[in-house]
Amino acid sequence: FAVGVTANKLLCDAEIAPDGSVVVIEDVGANGLSGVYVHEDVGGDGGTARALWVHTMDIHECDLAGKLVRVRVYSGSDSRGLGVPAFDGQLDIASGVMALGDRHNRTRQLLFGTPKIVRVSVFLGSEIETIQFSDSESRYPVSGTGEVNVLLHGETGFVQALGYPMPRWSWLQRLRRRGRDRTPRTHVEVGPPVPTRCAGEEPVPAWSGVAL
Repeated sequence: FAVGVTANKLLCDAEIAPDGSVVVIEDVGANGLSGVYVHEDVGGDGGTARALWVHTMDIHECDLAGKLVRVRVYSGSDSRGLGVPAFDGQLDIASGVMALGDRHNRTRQLLFGTPKIVRVSVFLGSEIETIQFSDSESRYPVSGTGEVNVLLHGETGFVQALGYPMPRWSWLQRLRRRGRDRTPRTHVEVGPPVPTRCAGEEPVPAWSGVAL
């Protein structure tokens, strides 16, 4: 989906490999022990969580498409143009470090700030992506969105940790290469929007006691 919002500040724009069919947005201290499942067809309003498990296209579909799930994080208050609302509540970032992707994810991204509870809204893409095999005229919709927008309300002070993960993790390059290798058999098209039901470059300081 096209993002035409300029009133918000873009904190992070990353491609994340889903864990199965979920992209995790969490406080790094949550350790995957508890979270709230976010899906456009499941009510996700209110409450405070330390982790959000956002339903997306699955990793096999990412493999076929040769792309990962695009996740953008904004700070601000303007929700126009961000997509289909799927969650509106509080995220407890007790460690002061917010993560996109779980702790074992090689495409994980970190945003550093101070410990706080922030209001967060999650929006999902409204376009339906399809996979078409070259030996068939049928098109198969993917199981979830390929784009996620996260709005942290207000001026949160979070900044992305540049250079994380380390370059040795070439997961995205391998995935894209595998996607290109599959081109003779498959291709991916994005269909038109369909009605959807709402449900700095300075060194990063060390954070003691936080497992990254």
